[in-house]
Amino acid sequence: MQLGVNKRLSHGLTITGSYTWSHTLDEGSGLSEGLFFNGNDPRQPRTAYGNSAFDRTHVITISYFYQIPDAVKSNGFAAKVVNGWGISGITVAESGQPYSVSDFSGSVGGIYYGQFDNITNPLVPLAPGKTVGDAILQGTTGVNVANPVLNKNAFGVTQLIIAPNSASNPTSPVPPCSSVSGTLTCDNYEIGFGNIGRDIFRGPFQTRFDFGVFKYIKLTERFSLKYDAQFFNIFNHPSFDTPNNNVSFNAGFCNPPTANFSASCPSSGGTPPFGPFGFAEVPSGRLGFITHTLGSPRFIQMSLHLTF
Repeated sequence: MQLGVNKRLSHGLTITGSYTWSHTLDEGSGLSEGLFFNGNDPRQPRTAYGNSAFDRTHVITISYFYQIPDAVKSNGFAAKVVNGWGISGITVAESGQPYSVSDFSGSVGGIYYGQFDNITNPLVPLAPGKTVGDAILQGTTGVNVANPVLNKNAFGVTQLIIAPNSASNPTSPVPPCSSVSGTLTCDNYEIGFGNIGRDIFRGPFQTRFDFGVFKYIKLTERFSLKYDAQFFNIFNHPSFDTPNNNVSFNAGFCNPPTANFSASCPSSGGTPPFGPFGFAEVPSGRLGFITHTLGSPRFIQMSLHLTF
């Protein structure tokens, strides 16, 4: 849905404004989502159906052009200096980009991916009893980049207890117990997929103000000059990108997670911050911290045109 108005006012002033409300859904879009599956269960593509990566719910655009009326009614030097000035500009305000929280360390969906997942970005589910509102620490405007946007304690993994492959359970994908460095290790604990929606979080609201000044100078009947000065992002206001959304519950890439293969792989029933199955109870990494901006800082360019 789009609403627009184009109003040419008196004394050389023209203002154009538009508001667009839109919503787009798909099963994958954008660079990362086009290269890798972003969803829950890749065997069921419908589990990736959600907000498109380029979805912008609200977009407001205002542009203006003002040819300042001549102040000197003559053709002398004063008229060439004072007359012919004008200003223009465009302001854009729009919703931030949607994003998901994903993990590729072999925790979410680890029963299928083993210790490392190179082909999908499985979505990290919310912890039991948590809602999307519990996961959001700040709104989409006035973001304080020194603090996280998301609450990492609101996310968790669904742990499954599955018997190893045996005559009594021949269909289990988990291999039987094996000896590792003289220690019998049984991979009885695995992680399934979540059921969280894709791209349910949204980055900060973004605004941009571009401004221009111009002047026409008539030299002769044949020759004239036009001076342009354009100020992009004139207020030097940063637009923030989506926060860090890649986390890890299995930082040591342990497989099985209960095997004490190295110092980075905790043993079964480990100690904090590890949970009872060797996975961290909360994801590691800088989840929710904004580390990048979009667009450029203030940028100024000037030009002088000779027309004849």
